[in-house]
Amino acid sequence: MTLSTTQLHDILSTLNMYTSSAADFIISLLQDAEFTTSTPVEEIGARINEILAAMKDNPTTSAHLLDWANHEIKEVYAREILVLVKKSTGFQFGAQTATTEKLEALDIQDIARRMSTVSPGLWELVGVLLQADPERTIRRAQARARATKAKKPTPASMQTDSDGDVIMEGVTTPAEDDSVYWEDVDDIQDIVNSDTYHQLEAPVPANPQEEPNATVVDDEQEKLVENFEEREEALLIIKKIVCISIMMQSSNQKCNALQSLLGIFLHACNVPQTVVELMAHLGVSISTTAINLAVASLSKESTHELKKLGRTLLTSYAYDNVDMDLKHTVPTLEKPGATLIHLTSATLIPLEHGITKEDLNCSKELWEKSKLNRNRASESLLSEETTEPSSNGPAEAKDIHDSDFAKLHPDPMCHPSGLTRRERYNAWVFMRDLFEHGPEDFKKHWSALGQPKIIEQIPVVKSHQVHARMMDTPCSTPAENAQVIEDLLSRQAGVGDPKEDPHSDTVDVGNEVILVFGDLGVGERIQSVVASRSEETTPWRRMQYVVYGLGLFHVKMACADAIWRMFISKKESHNESDQHSLMKHVSILRPKETRKIETKPGFRRMHEIIQDVGTVSRLDCWRIEAKKMGFPSLEAYGASNPTFEELKSCAEKMCRTYVATKDFESMRSQSSNVRDKVNKNLRLRQQYFLLYDEITNKMNLGDIGGVETCFLPWIWLFQACGKHKYATYMRKYLRDVHFVYPEGLRRAVRMSILVNPTGKPGHFRGVDWWVEHNNLYIKRIYGGKFSNHTKHNILKESPLIGVFKNTRIQVERMFRMFNKTTRHSRPDMIKTFAKLATHLKDNKSHVKRAGRSTLYSIPNYLAKGQHMSATQKATVIRGEYYSDEVTTDHDWEDIEDEEAEVEELGDLED
Repeated sequence: MTLSTTQLHDILSTLNMYTSSAADFIISLLQDAEFTTSTPVEEIGARINEILAAMKDNPTTSAHLLDWANHEIKEVYAREILVLVKKSTGFQFGAQTATTEKLEALDIQDIARRMSTVSPGLWELVGVLLQADPERTIRRAQARARATKAKKPTPASMQTDSDGDVIMEGVTTPAEDDSVYWEDVDDIQDIVNSDTYHQLEAPVPANPQEEPNATVVDDEQEKLVENFEEREEALLIIKKIVCISIMMQSSNQKCNALQSLLGIFLHACNVPQTVVELMAHLGVSISTTAINLAVASLSKESTHELKKLGRTLLTSYAYDNVDMDLKHTVPTLEKPGATLIHLTSATLIPLEHGITKEDLNCSKELWEKSKLNRNRASESLLSEETTEPSSNGPAEAKDIHDSDFAKLHPDPMCHPSGLTRRERYNAWVFMRDLFEHGPEDFKKHWSALGQPKIIEQIPVVKSHQVHARMMDTPCSTPAENAQVIEDLLSRQAGVGDPKEDPHSDTVDVGNEVILVFGDLGVGERIQSVVASRSEETTPWRRMQYVVYGLGLFHVKMACADAIWRMFISKKESHNESDQHSLMKHVSILRPKETRKIETKPGFRRMHEIIQDVGTVSRLDCWRIEAKKMGFPSLEAYGASNPTFEELKSCAEKMCRTYVATKDFESMRSQSSNVRDKVNKNLRLRQQYFLLYDEITNKMNLGDIGGVETCFLPWIWLFQACGKHKYATYMRKYLRDVHFVYPEGLRRAVRMSILVNPTGKPGHFRGVDWWVEHNNLYIKRIYGGKFSNHTKHNILKESPLIGVFKNTRIQVERMFRMFNKTTRHSRPDMIKTFAKLATHLKDNKSHVKRAGRSTLYSIPNYLAKGQHMSATQKATVIRGEYYSDEVTTDHDWEDIEDEEAEVEELGDLED
């Protein structure tokens, strides 16, 4: 009860009689042990909030109370900080001993849980201070929900893909799957993965004209508010962690786990040193010196991981040259203007798919059969007439012909459609283009289309790589390639011949073979090295353990270049008055790039030209077929609701009507008043475009059998257009893999020639693509900038490409940095395609017209190459035979340009 003033005076008078004050009485009562559990003390405890509130409200005691509380609470939270910085809590992180495992173990949810458990009071206090006005957060979420609702596109304005899904900005459609060949396949955080994408997608009414009712709108508004509140709560947790981490690091510099992660993240993003130091002074990052120590520690760890993998002898190697122009380099008397540096990058890829050491245990067996081995036993050779694929061991496959390659994956001739395997694929492409790029009424059939039949699938497993340290050696000569391989194996992977260095811990390669992948230049120089060392006495010095694997990405680039040679490079092939030439069609799609495309278009431009011109051409063929059926347009045909089977039947006819077939030459021999030369040109072009589409699709799907079936026609095309070395090495691949190598090695090469960096179906890539991809990261992102962009730094940090990349992904996920992507959304090509389609329609390009002539008749390169293959002597590869007589050609000169094109056109800008 509340005492009256009189009662208070009486009590104070009584206390004065004992020469004590009210404060003395309360202190003595609380401190006396006899009264610790007495009723008065218990009553004080029960009403402590009232007592403190009264003291706070009293003007005399208020200031004293707050000063005391401030002092006490500081000590309480300081003690909580001291508990957090103890080693047992796990927040201490030494930059000098940084490892990949420690970095990957840092998780935002785990950090939040530990902080709130160890220091619950501090955790709650920081949250209150960061959200001093919680009502404002709610009002802001409601305002955002209203703004989102207002910005949301109406159903009528939404574009949909072939599945009927709404196309958001930054989201790719199936046509773009191959266009991301140059893009980052592991470091992509697409908008569809973010929370906001799903939050902003409200239900679309079944009837576009029907507006949602008020109840739906209210529920949607409430859901948006809830989602934004959840997002704000997640960001609040992140801010609390950052604030407490700053406090911890300020109290104990060893408690810098979050700062170390962010420091390496800043380093990976090439943030200027001034910004890094600013972040360090703010307490959210470690210093530049500490970052360098962490990088050194991670680099040292990568060396151990590399040796650990290499010594298993179950890994393949891939390498390529890297040219960098360090323009800021100061010329010296010794190097006057040496700003261009030539390095070699490499990576190790563990062998997957059940490949064992027994599969690779055949080095001696291959050497005994090698044509470079002068001491081989002639009686052990198989008959030179052997043309059957090897199953029990290597064969002397001297007289293997193209007809033998054609039998590797026989095409069953009993298909109900009567079409060959290739014709069935072409029919599939006709349907794919119609469903994807045709009128809306055809898109509903997309789900029924599926993928073409797989001949032999490489298992869909995510591939991994371990980056090797870049070597300060170019790989432009055979001797340099030998030095690169020995550096990779002996110094970095710890593999070699222990007899060469008895004091080393090198693992003996023994009778194992080692797969080495690379572009055609790498393959040719390896063959040359092996030939020049064939007289050496030990297997290691002979390099007989090296088995070269063809780089399929460069094969694909060669295919695009071959099409450029056949249809564009010759001046007579693109006369301005020819309305049906490829260059005329290119000038409609890319009017400002015609000169570039005529001279040196590069791989990516040619790839897109082949795709785009081919797509529009096939849609024009569909328009003609629709007109034959009595429909004025393709839109009208779609509105008639044809069934999938009807469309399939039509496509099967079209793949023979508009594509060059086996009887093409006989049709070309018709009299000039009957023959349509324009139609014949376009059918040939369609055939080659479809061959390019097929090999691209088979590579992406990981259909190694399908890829090999594409080799033979491309071998003939390469021969016909002058790319003889590609033809020779593709023949060598087919011969060695199917007629020379033992079964285990054959399977190892075929299952390893394509990798899948994402582990998703349809995302296989050539091994050499992965190397080029790494080169792009080194040159554009992780190679340093400004004064840090030096050869020393590039070499030191080259093994850490994967670490830097994963750190960026980790930080972006931890701090909810969604909607970040390196993938550019495909441009809207509707109007551009429509312009080309109008041109094809007006000129009746695909309508057969007797007697129509053209200024230039495209040769049948496929038939020409097949004839050359049957009549001309095959090119001898140095390293195939013990001979100094090697046939040469001029196909090599363009390879460097192709590789530079890959390096310059990688879409990895941040």
